[in-house]
Amino acid sequence: MNAVAQTALCLLVAWLCSRRWTDEDRTARFVSPDPAVGAKRLVTVKVYTNGGGGGPLALEVHRTGDLRYRTGVESWLRLVQAPALGPPTDGQEHWRPGQLRWFDASLREVASFRALGHGVTYFVVPRGQTPFRPALAVGDRLPLRALGASVPPLVIETLSVRPALFAVADFLSAAECAHLVQLAEQRLQPSLTYEADGSLRPTPGTRTSELGWLTPGESPILGAIQQRVQRLLGVPNTTLYESFQVVRYLPGQFYHAHHDYFPDTARRQMPDPRTQRIATVLVYLNEVEGAAADGGGHTVFPYAGDDRSYSWPSSWVDHVAMDYTDCTRGLRVAPHRGKALLFYNVLPRDNALNPVGDESTLHMGCAPVRSVKWALNIWLRNV
Repeated sequence: MNAVAQTALCLLVAWLCSRRWTDEDRTARFVSPDPAVGAKRLVTVKVYTNGGGGGPLALEVHRTGDLRYRTGVESWLRLVQAPALGPPTDGQEHWRPGQLRWFDASLREVASFRALGHGVTYFVVPRGQTPFRPALAVGDRLPLRALGASVPPLVIETLSVRPALFAVADFLSAAECAHLVQLAEQRLQPSLTYEADGSLRPTPGTRTSELGWLTPGESPILGAIQQRVQRLLGVPNTTLYESFQVVRYLPGQFYHAHHDYFPDTARRQMPDPRTQRIATVLVYLNEVEGAAADGGGHTVFPYAGDDRSYSWPSSWVDHVAMDYTDCTRGLRVAPHRGKALLFYNVLPRDNALNPVGDESTLHMGCAPVRSVKWALNIWLRNV
């Protein structure tokens, strides 16, 4: 880099540091110092932070940019998105080159600027963090790729931006659902919940269903399901997934409003106090009679959706005092065999070592009225 370019970069950094940024004004044009690079190699992309927050930033960049050029782009991102990205996970005071990973909306990692596509939206994720699927707008529909050779083409739809909630129809086949139910029927026990002391106990006033645990190694079908979930979440490390929890709700049984993430008091009692459930995949395993005509069995998110019936409580005391047993209020998701829900239980920032629970993920399992309801829970942990 010559003296003129160095001076220009210093002036740019000083100007960026002095600015107050808005979503509409976060735009930059990065010009390669290499005069041999033609303008036709410029691409315009939108960049968000993990999960779709902190932006968008409009960037016009060279696909041929080398490491030094990429370092300049990421330095600019660090300046304007520092609050959304959070501090580096390695204890360093500042972000260093290569500490940000780039993903497209399908959670495919972009290895180099040469792979950037014109007009495409990307997400920057600090190394060591789990990439979260982007929730940008309700109704967004994206094709799911590479879920497995035997899996038909599927589409993931955004149901809510906050909490980040997605649905995938026909995620499991009818045969796979029947296999899960058949295995779990022989292992049913009263459902348990985590208490503040970290113990698992029955809570008949809160959760009245029954459950059975399965492990992916029990059958090739379960192993294939786990691989599909790993691809859906973009996290291949099998040690971070809990065993499959299959739940049965008889008519009238329910699970009142709750969070899937562990309370801090319970985490402190666990072998690794950093551990947290950062994502939930919930799959319905049967058709619930009359569900479309209010036959029950819905999953309800009181703080999600355009028809939000609850304003966010001003304090945790108000939150606990509110009545969330009314399953007609909030975003209601009807159960359909094979349909999967994905939601993130923690905020995207610092989700690896210091995850913060997203209270807007409050949800409830509503009682079926006339028939049984079966469902599968799979949780992804951070450590």
